[in-house]
Amino acid sequence: MVGKFSPSPRNRSRATLFLLAVLLFSLPSAAREPLSELRKRADAAHGIDCAKLCLQVAHVLVEESSSQFKQGDAQTARTTAQEAMSYAERGARESIASKKYRKEAEISLRELERRLTDLARLFDLEQRAPLESDVATIEELRSQLLSSLFDLKAEQ
Repeated sequence: MVGKFSPSPRNRSRATLFLLAVLLFSLPSAAREPLSELRKRADAAHGIDCAKLCLQVAHVLVEESSSQFKQGDAQTARTTAQEAMSYAERGARESIASKKYRKEAEISLRELERRLTDLARLFDLEQRAPLESDVATIEELRSQLLSSLFDLKAEQ
C-alpha cells in the first residue's frame, strides 16, 4: 500500500491536541491580557511601544463594540467604537513620529478599517454615518502612514 497513509484515531487526536496547544500558546499575549491592563500600558507607553499597544487596544475595542451591538446596545457600541478610533489615531501618529512600525501599523489599520466597515453594515442607516466617518479617518491615517513610509524626500 504505497502512497496510502491513514493515521489511527489515537494519533489523529494527539496531533489535534498538539496543534491546538501550539495555536493557544502562539496567540499574542494581548489577546489574553485584560483590556484594562492593556489600556494602562498603552496610555503609559511612548514611541513604538505606544503605537503597537494602542493599535492592539483599538482592535480589542472594535471587537467589544461588535459584541455590544449584537447584544442590542447600539449606543454603547458606538461609544466603544469612538474610543477605539482614538487609540487607532494615537497609534498611527506615534508610528509616523517614531518612523518605526509603519508597515505593520498600516496593515493593522487596514484590518480595523475592514472590521469597522463590517460593523457599520449592521447599524441602521442613521447610525451608520459616524462609523463610515471613522472608516474615512482610518483611510486618511493609512494614507499618511504610506506617505511617510515611501516619501524619500521627507526622510532625507
